[in-house]
Amino acid sequence: MRKFYKLILGAIVLTVTLSVSLSSESEKSIGKIASVNKNSKEIIINISDKNKPVNIGDRLYVRIKGKVIIMKSTFPMMTTSKCSIESGSAKLTDLITPGLDVYRYYKGVKDEEETNVSTTPKPGTIEKFGDIDMISIPGGVFIMGSGNNEEGRNTAKEFPHKVEVSSFWMSKYEITQGVYKEITGNNPSHFSSLFGGNKKPVEMVSWRDAVLFCNKLSIRHGLKQCYTFTEGIASCDFSANGFRLPTEAEWEYACRGGGSSTFHYGDDIDTSMANFNGTIPYKSADGFFRNETTEAGIFPANNFGLYDMHGNVWEWCWDSYSENYYRNSPAKNPLGPETGPRRVKRGGCWISPGKELRSANREPWSEIGTNTTGIRICRSM
Repeated sequence: MRKFYKLILGAIVLTVTLSVSLSSESEKSIGKIASVNKNSKEIIINISDKNKPVNIGDRLYVRIKGKVIIMKSTFPMMTTSKCSIESGSAKLTDLITPGLDVYRYYKGVKDEEETNVSTTPKPGTIEKFGDIDMISIPGGVFIMGSGNNEEGRNTAKEFPHKVEVSSFWMSKYEITQGVYKEITGNNPSHFSSLFGGNKKPVEMVSWRDAVLFCNKLSIRHGLKQCYTFTEGIASCDFSANGFRLPTEAEWEYACRGGGSSTFHYGDDIDTSMANFNGTIPYKSADGFFRNETTEAGIFPANNFGLYDMHGNVWEWCWDSYSENYYRNSPAKNPLGPETGPRRVKRGGCWISPGKELRSANREPWSEIGTNTTGIRICRSM
């Protein structure tokens, strides 16, 4: 009897071990999404598991926000495969982006329970698009503008008011020269290769250049473009899943990183915290003037994980400029005036005095590019 029980126990252990092994194998990624054609619903995947090739007709899946999206291999090769999205998953095509893990479909794969699904990524979640890190910024309410006692404030431009901002994605760093050249084919920057180039922020970009860069980046990653032009006038589809410039409200909310001080560091700033003209400091001892841009990300990040929100290069926003717009603007997600001769840039730059780096500072500017102005990008959630 004792031997019999041992045999049964051994069978049970064998069965459990086999079950775990199968489950683990089923959930192992076989590759990643390489590109997405939203119109034809055709997907290209890069296959990383060379030992188990994908065959024509094989069912594969990705999981996004708790939803299973099923595909079928239509033209497999050694390292890539064309796939079509099955009809039951077609309505979810817009959720698919390059870089997502792809798995072999097996019986039992299903959507997560709705109670476990959050449509908003956790704060600080990073999505990679090539060399660009997009970081999730949690929505919230803040006081936009500056308080009456803030040194250097412009009373007319920085009217303090409460604003609610929805969650969005923002690039962790200013767009670098290397990234800009990869997407557009050129690098217009003044501080280019002669000054240690690729890792520095791109500059000499006009507002229109910045918008066109966003559209080209969206196309590169199979996303819907945010910007269209009618007789040279740009309009933005904020519901599109592509890349865009931040609104002024999004920019200031992200810059503050959940705080309310003059800078995300506190109420003073020096040249160990940001790249600016330290000979004109703000509530600190004199620093030094580097007289050029620095590599992106060498100064400490704010509480949202964003780098260089103060100094280095000004950053274009979507908004047209109006001095009085925020005295009577929407309380949630204000988009700025519909038209205007100038756009807004934020954050200060390498040549700025300390007061221009303040979170609340608004700089109206014609749409031309200079060696002081660059790009930071967003995506709607």
